[in-house]
Amino acid sequence: MILILTLAVALLLVAVAMYRSEDPQWRHLGRRILLWGGLGLVLLLVVTGRLHWLLGLLAAALPLVRRLLPLLTLLPSMLRRFRGHSRQGTEGNADRQSGDGPMSLAEARAILGVDEHADERTIIAAHRRLMQKIHPDRGGSAYLARRINEARRRLLER
Repeated sequence: MILILTLAVALLLVAVAMYRSEDPQWRHLGRRILLWGGLGLVLLLVVTGRLHWLLGLLAAALPLVRRLLPLLTLLPSMLRRFRGHSRQGTEGNADRQSGDGPMSLAEARAILGVDEHADERTIIAAHRRLMQKIHPDRGGSAYLARRINEARRRLLER
């Protein structure tokens, strides 16, 4: 048991050092080692009876929840759009409700999660971060990717 604990601590130190590296590949590998090592540790604790299985399930779900948090910024606009479709059946407002109309600056800032004083670098970084998580090639939504691209264009053109 002491040998396993020593190996786990050594692996943790290596993974943290990799994660703090400037090289994106080492950082990505360090993140993966931390994730899988953490899940393995949680599984070991559940199997040995030192951790309740519900708490283990919650700990295993945390990385998934972390990846889905940026989608919460899009939830209010999607709810408004849904409520608008359910209340109004007119064709005149369908263009704005479908998201094809001009996007306001406030809506673009809300989608990218930046404040009104964000510079070009911050806007581009926020766009890149969201697109890496919701890109259609990675199983994301083409609609959300289009809205994120539209928000970036709207904020950069001002």
